[in-house]
Amino acid sequence: MRGNSDPQSLPTPPLKRHAALVPLSREHMSGLVQARNLQQASAEDEPTRRHAIEAFVFVWDSEIREHFDDEERLLLPLTRDPMARDRLLSEHAAIRAIAEACCRDPVQSAEPGAMNRLSTLLHDHIRWEEREYFEAVQRENPGAMTELEHEAAAIERRRPGARARKTLAWEERYEEAKEERAMNDDRLRTAPTERFDAEHLVFDLHAEASSLETEHGPNKHGHRQKTLYKHAGRTVALFVLDAGSCLREHAANGVVTVQAIEGTLHVTAGSEAHNIKAGGILVMAPGVRHDVRADSRAVFLLQISLPAPSGQP
Repeated sequence: MRGNSDPQSLPTPPLKRHAALVPLSREHMSGLVQARNLQQASAEDEPTRRHAIEAFVFVWDSEIREHFDDEERLLLPLTRDPMARDRLLSEHAAIRAIAEACCRDPVQSAEPGAMNRLSTLLHDHIRWEEREYFEAVQRENPGAMTELEHEAAAIERRRPGARARKTLAWEERYEEAKEERAMNDDRLRTAPTERFDAEHLVFDLHAEASSLETEHGPNKHGHRQKTLYKHAGRTVALFVLDAGSCLREHAANGVVTVQAIEGTLHVTAGSEAHNIKAGGILVMAPGVRHDVRADSRAVFLLQISLPAPSGQP
């Protein structure tokens, strides 16, 4: 990623990590991949740059944001060097600010200069943490490290990037998850493993929509959602859109259906626009980019059917 004149680009021996820090170290790999991709894409055309920013926003929302929070919550109290403490907080703040700008305005954030700045900050911060900060924390706090192992296990359960690497490539996980990005906030409800383990599931969609609207907690994006079922590449989710809200353009690797339950949906699929009224359904082939908008309150059911992994029927 960096030129040969940069000593940080030279190979270094692997560092031995305490078990309490292993999940966070694994997530550093995802961050370095993002830094590399952003730098490489910064020299490409606008669509390529936009795709790299979208990919970064996905990893930021699903992994890096909470990773920063966990480092500050778990490791800052163990930091003896005030300069190291200040550096971690300062660099986290700088990267957070740029990441939030990417979420708000991906077009402006896809400018080459902005992408290079983010790439450099992310790369250098991760390298410093791995080579200096984590080393100092585990060396100076052996007892505390052991006590934090249960926290490490919880991080592994919450975030796939903190687990041992699987054979599935990061790019495939990203494409598979783009359609579900808006459905991932399940913190107000029971864990998915507890919701999806029944042999039979029956839902009253109007009642589910009413229940969604009475939940506590902020409605950050103008919509609420609940994943009703998810198993073996099949996802069924209920959405309630406020008047004037939308799900921004995205695509999925599988067949997508949008079924209007209440109100009218305005869906742009590829180059065509559709108005889907209550009782109507739109079916889209894999890879079709689409958005969903509502001028007034609307409820719809989203279903995604991903292809079976290679070697499976």
